[in-house]
Amino acid sequence: MLFTGGSEPKPATNTAHLRLYHHNLCPFSGRARYSLSAKAVPFQECMVDLNEKAQWHIEANGGAAPLLETTSGDLIPESSIIARFALESNPDGGIQLIPTDPVAAMRMRVKMEDFNKTLPGFFPMVLSRG
Repeated sequence: MLFTGGSEPKPATNTAHLRLYHHNLCPFSGRARYSLSAKAVPFQECMVDLNEKAQWHIEANGGAAPLLETTSGDLIPESSIIARFALESNPDGGIQLIPTDPVAAMRMRVKMEDFNKTLPGFFPMVLSRG
């Protein structure tokens, strides 16, 4: 599904599946997509044009990607929150993403937080197209 944004109204809520509004070049969108897919959580993808943000998208989270819409219409921003949602909504399904050993899980989360601090620095390089 493609949502061009601008003055278009928000698409009707999909009551059968979660819907992920994202952009294919956004690494944060990738984290959300990969987490949902890895945990075998069914969802509908909706590509958004981040150059022509719709008013409802701006009001929801400033027009950032990704944005997850639940079947009841609730909007969940932030890739890390969406990833945690995927882990909690299907804990036994898909791939085991978090170690079962609590110390190993904590070490992994520390490394993830360190990486999250460096990721925004990559945007100027991506936006410059090389």
